[in-house]
Formats: sequence, C-alpha cells, structure tokens
Amino acid sequence: MVQIAVCDDNAIHLQYAVSLIERALPPSRAEVSAFSGGGELLRTLVPDGYAPDIAVLDIRMNDMDGLSLARELNRLAPLCQIIYLTAYPSY
Repeated sequence: MVQIAVCDDNAIHLQYAVSLIERALPPSRAEVSAFSGGGELLRTLVPDGYAPDIAVLDIRMNDMDGLSLARELNRLAPLCQIIYLTAYPSY
C-alpha cells in the first residue's frame, strides 16, 4: 500500500487535494494522510516512524515552506517522492 502525505495550511485546499487523490486511488492501494503544516508532518514522521512514499506539499505555508519541508523529508525519509502544489504562478 502506498502511503501519501498531503500538507497544506489552507484547510479547503488540503481537503480538496486529499479528496482528489482518494477518488483517483482506491483505499486498498493508497492510504492518504492530511497535515495542516510542515511541523505537524515532521512531528508525525519522526516519533511515530511514519514515512510516506509520496508527499504532496504546498509551496507556501505559514509554519514552514514546502521547499524547506521537502529538504527535511529527503533527510528523514529519503525514499519519499515529492509533488508540489501551488496557486502562485511565480513557482
């Protein structure tokens, strides 16, 4: 089963991204976990041993930007693949 972490500090965008992924992949193939910020994801990753296979990250978040979060994920869960989401055309 593929573990997918979705991280966005905007609750509406977070739920929308999670629902898109859940509709695309059956529950028997993927487990999708939602996180409202980078700190929340990292706190789960380290003590609980959670290591997502895929992380879908917002680029701009209040507590930690997606690029910094990706660096930490690469260090703590090196096999995790990163996908960025953003509404900012400059990215």
